[in-house]
Amino acid sequence: MNRPKEAFENGDALFHENTKLKQAVAIQHELQKEYEKQNLELQQLVSQYQIGLRNLQILDLNFESHSQAPLSQLNAELFFSL
Repeated sequence: MNRPKEAFENGDALFHENTKLKQAVAIQHELQKEYEKQNLELQQLVSQYQIGLRNLQILDLNFESHSQAPLSQLNAELFFSL
């Protein structure tokens, strides 16, 4: 005649297990949100660095083309570009 007591204990154990699983899912959800936030920030940084790199490459190409020009022409271009 211990069946009702066993059923109650089993139900109580299931309730506690369910509570722990819900807590684990909530923690995992928060970790996933944080990961996605950091991933977005990283993607934005990579994009900014790529833009900066392209700008430096353009400046380098401009410098190379000007460094091959006569010095008087380079001085004139720098003076008038200011």
